[in-house]
Amino acid sequence: MTSRATTPFFLSFDPEPAIESLVRRYKRRVRQLVGDQLYLSDPPHMTCYLAHFADSKPVIAAAAKLIDELSAPEINIVGWHTFEADQLTGNNTLVLNFDESTQTRLRFLQSQLIDALSPLRDRTATREHFVPRWGALSVEQRCSVDEYGFPFTGNGWHPHLTVASIRPADWRRASDELLAESPQVTGCCRGLTVYRLERLEPVAVAAFALPCCEVTA
Repeated sequence: MTSRATTPFFLSFDPEPAIESLVRRYKRRVRQLVGDQLYLSDPPHMTCYLAHFADSKPVIAAAAKLIDELSAPEINIVGWHTFEADQLTGNNTLVLNFDESTQTRLRFLQSQLIDALSPLRDRTATREHFVPRWGALSVEQRCSVDEYGFPFTGNGWHPHLTVASIRPADWRRASDELLAESPQVTGCCRGLTVYRLERLEPVAVAAFALPCCEVTA
């Protein structure tokens, strides 16, 4: 239990409508194949930072101040990636994967968000948020929690768009069909959203548009 009243908030980069529709289509297929799974009901997004704060005001203010300095990155989807025995869920998390140039662009933007937000977090409550999965985190990830408040930072962050975190008993049925495909899509991020977590359910509290990027042919 945390020692004070805090709330977990996370920030995400959000894909343009065409890519959002793709993610939702795959979410529907997973549900049809194996029923409800963790994250299936979440809106398509790329979590780039999560920490505990006293309230939403400093998070929203920091995001609003930063938004003019950010540019919408081009994102190139190049198939699937699976986080097997996901460190935070214990399930197999199926995600749409990005190429290396996309990941580099997103990591740079993440570093800007971390610089703005991590000093504002409640350090004790944020660390306690990850304690239930502490044993599954690497030494580097634990250090990242202590230093920045989030285990996946810098090169330790693998940017992606999550479809679902699928229970091991259901994994084979879902993966046999979906992994036979290889989605290849280019688009961009349309905005930055601040979410509040309520019993693992994301609730949007603020959204900011990013300037449109020029997508290469």
